[in-house]
Amino acid sequence: MFEEKVGDLIRPDVFYINQVSKFETVEHILSFMLDALYEKGYTPEEFKADVFKREFFSATSFAYGFAMPHSLKVMANVSCLSVMQLRQPLMWGEFEIRLVLLIAISKADRNYMNMFFEWFNDVVNDPKRYGELLDAKDHAAFVNCIVGNNK
Repeated sequence: MFEEKVGDLIRPDVFYINQVSKFETVEHILSFMLDALYEKGYTPEEFKADVFKREFFSATSFAYGFAMPHSLKVMANVSCLSVMQLRQPLMWGEFEIRLVLLIAISKADRNYMNMFFEWFNDVVNDPKRYGELLDAKDHAAFVNCIVGNNK
């Protein structure tokens, strides 16, 4: 089931809950998250530049209060989803966001990319479910909002 795959992709070592204002800019957040992915071996060095290039082309924020930065190319060493939940909203492109979902997909998992976007569209169109993601207190609660709500 796709929800279980998403649950597996959200790795606790690149999951940041209830982050405070030490992250003042989009660039700061992205650098922090991208550096962690690289240091843990999930992505190659060029992944960071590719994500920034994608953001420069067009911000990946949405009106519902989240951003989904990703690379232009499928190039992750290991597929994963790095999550940052912000305590206070931050302007990201045209929209204030509180949730960042940094997507890193490997070539082996490229078929999950479209499924992920379809799945997340369903989540953000359900205010109760999206609110639960924003209120999750830890990794397990966040993953349970995803996996547990769609059974």
